[in-house]
Amino acid sequence: MRYKVTDRTEALVAELATLAEGAKDRLALASAEAQREWEVFRVRWPSEIELRKGIVALSDDELSLMRSKVERFVSILGAMESARPSNADGLLPQEA
Repeated sequence: MRYKVTDRTEALVAELATLAEGAKDRLALASAEAQREWEVFRVRWPSEIELRKGIVALSDDELSLMRSKVERFVSILGAMESARPSNADGLLPQEA
């Protein structure tokens, strides 16, 4: 099904883009399965072309649900990053 782009659509897509930017560097810490799950999210997001044409494949409600899932995903990635050992105590080998 196709849906007309609304102001809410544009706002949701912008929020998804912001979340994606925050997740980009953290994805390296994620498992292969989590990285595949992330790709499932990414390929479903409306493209710039779809937005310019004014028609997208996801309703605003579907985009809102996706945003919630992506927020949760990014939160989990952030927790993984926080749990990663730091070298503050000098015990980890130094990178060359």
